[in-house]
Amino acid sequence: MLLINFSKVSKDYAGNAVLDQIDLEIITGERIGLVGENGSGKSTLLKLIAGIDTPTEGTIARKRNLTIGHLAQEIDPRYHTKTVFEVVEEVSEDFAAVVTHLHDLEIQMTRPEVADDPDEMTRVLETYGQAQEHFEALGGYMVEHKAKSVLTGLGFGPQQYQQKMESLSGGEKKLVNLARILAQTPDLLLLDEPDNHLDIAAKVWLEQYIHDYPGTVVIISHDRHLLDRCVQKIFQVEDGAIDIYVGNYTAYVKERQQRLLQRYEYYMTQKEEMKRLEASLQQLRDWAKLNDKFSGRMHNM
Repeated sequence: MLLINFSKVSKDYAGNAVLDQIDLEIITGERIGLVGENGSGKSTLLKLIAGIDTPTEGTIARKRNLTIGHLAQEIDPRYHTKTVFEVVEEVSEDFAAVVTHLHDLEIQMTRPEVADDPDEMTRVLETYGQAQEHFEALGGYMVEHKAKSVLTGLGFGPQQYQQKMESLSGGEKKLVNLARILAQTPDLLLLDEPDNHLDIAAKVWLEQYIHDYPGTVVIISHDRHLLDRCVQKIFQVEDGAIDIYVGNYTAYVKERQQRLLQRYEYYMTQKEEMKRLEASLQQLRDWAKLNDKFSGRMHNM
């Protein structure tokens, strides 16, 4: 199934072209590696796919009700005052609201004015039961299990769950953000260098997670091993254009070398042809000086 379709998409900033007349498709279940020099437009392309940015020209179509998880380089400031676990289990605004409501009700039950009043305690317990049902309907216990599983895979222990985000390093914040997006399990994962700040064990876990992921993944990474393990297609961004290669990173390198060799051979063939035409033209010029009937052929050449 087609998830994303770009038609003649261009993007420029202050008149400087980053992407020019891009056509591409992303299909359900694909694993795509996004490669290119720094500043070539890889992160811009992810933002366009995610809908965070809009094209200067062209159209981008997305499947109806498509869910997208976008791991950016920047961390959303609204998470800074929350704990690690609160951030990761926030799979949706609705779920976050239910969790907050349950916590508030638990605090209410410990207050003397509620604990010493049977009627008030009954009311709070009924409200708590309704919130608990909503929590379960949203897959609450599965969300908690998924959040703990992902945090463990990325190297976070239980002792770090209640740490405030503002106390973490920049690298740790990005890993928590990665855990939050993975726990959401969206239809389309857009990962901008997710393997930065990971130790070897966490990298191995992430490779396997992406390999087994039930949705579609587009990933920017400088780790050739990760791309070899995880992707089956490469989008190369260069000079505002995208070249598409089928296969993992190793297959891409081979195919790219072959394409460059073919272009070079074509260039050399054209160069030889130009030399031949220039020699023929010079001969016609010489003949035209002696006989006007060659002038027409000379101008045509």
